[in-house]
Amino acid sequence: MINHDNADVFGIYFVLAMVVLVALSALVIACRRDKKADEDFDRYEVTEVDRGEIR
Repeated sequence: MINHDNADVFGIYFVLAMVVLVALSALVIACRRDKKADEDFDRYEVTEVDRGEIR
């Protein structure tokens, strides 16, 4: 087993925790944007009836 100072181990775990935190927050933001985009698309979706009325 490799012998580390406590500071080195803490630094490694701190960096790993930051990477995981950033990845999770990016995933949550992407999911929220995707959900909002789906809601907007459903709201403005053009149906065949609408196309017929425009003509």
